[in-house]
Amino acid sequence: TVAAVLQTTQSNGRSQEVLTGQVKGSPQLLVDLLKTATNRYRAAHPEDPNWAPTVVVSMERTCTPKMARAAEVFLKYLAHDTGSCRGLLVMSDSHLFSSIDVDPSRQNLLHVEDL
Repeated sequence: TVAAVLQTTQSNGRSQEVLTGQVKGSPQLLVDLLKTATNRYRAAHPEDPNWAPTVVVSMERTCTPKMARAAEVFLKYLAHDTGSCRGLLVMSDSHLFSSIDVDPSRQNLLHVEDL
């Protein structure tokens, strides 16, 4: 089942598709939703043919390394393997970083120190 909604919002005179809610079930359901958002946006904005939705996954300090690894694998699946979005995995604690695989062909790493 899918418990998600694609909403169109207006920002600075441009429409934007926003996915809200949760997706439960097959990962293909989320891929299909992301591709639908991409197609709708590109149809409305032909001047921006390379646009893709960005999925941001924020890993809080209470997350386990196993959860961080699962999020990384799923985000790489969405962003690289299916090409349905751009992905950003934000880890709030450095202990989570040790749980991910360094895979330069499928990801770019950026380490930001505490401010």
